[in-house]
Amino acid sequence: ILANAAALVVAADSHNMMSEAFSTAVGVYDWRPPGLTGKLCWFADELEASGQMKRFEMQAPTFARMPLDATPQIVAEIRKRLSLPD
Repeated sequence: ILANAAALVVAADSHNMMSEAFSTAVGVYDWRPPGLTGKLCWFADELEASGQMKRFEMQAPTFARMPLDATPQIVAEIRKRLSLPD
């Protein structure tokens, strides 16, 4: 699905679902179910504010974006905490 989608609508109640959608270059929209927790609401708000995601409002027109990949930052932080050389 991720490889062939023109746009993605993801439920904002799943951090993993949102994160996996950002590995693509297609537009990502969030649908917010009732009772969304504060942490997930904050995460979705931050992604919307950065332009990586838009709120789903019954239409999902395509838009381009750069895929997100936090792997280098995560590896650097792990190395730092374990005192490993680069």
